[in-house]
Amino acid sequence: MKKTLIIVSAIVLALVAIYFFFFREVRGTDETFLIPEGTTGCFGIYYDQKDSKPLTKTNNKIIYKFPQNGKLMTSSPQNFGWARMDDSGWHDATFYYVNNKGEKIKKISHEKIGYEYTSEYSDSSGDTIQSYTFYISKEKNKFPDSVECENK
Repeated sequence: MKKTLIIVSAIVLALVAIYFFFFREVRGTDETFLIPEGTTGCFGIYYDQKDSKPLTKTNNKIIYKFPQNGKLMTSSPQNFGWARMDDSGWHDATFYYVNNKGEKIKKISHEKIGYEYTSEYSDSSGDTIQSYTFYISKEKNKFPDSVECENK
């Protein structure tokens, strides 16, 4: 009897785990960040910006092409490509350095990416700005004590 109870409990636990990991969690859209070769420091994506280009998907990945100044303005909403309106879902984010032709030349190690955060604030005109910012370091796991990226 005790052995049967243990087996039934293990099966129930396995079914709950399968549900949680494969059915409840929703897969979001993978992201590719294209960074101008050799640039480091603060990078930001600023959403819902008038007169800016929308984000695009290529091969079911959102492509972020950053200008040299590190400030990517887009007319797309922050939840573009998200699994749900309020949840981006599980997804991969890959960072590459690109040359002046936009060709990938080197993958950027995740140990060089830090201070990733999203924010929402009002600018001087009262408009709400939503952003996602991150910092790319020259060396692995070497970051300044604090970083604040601004939309200028």
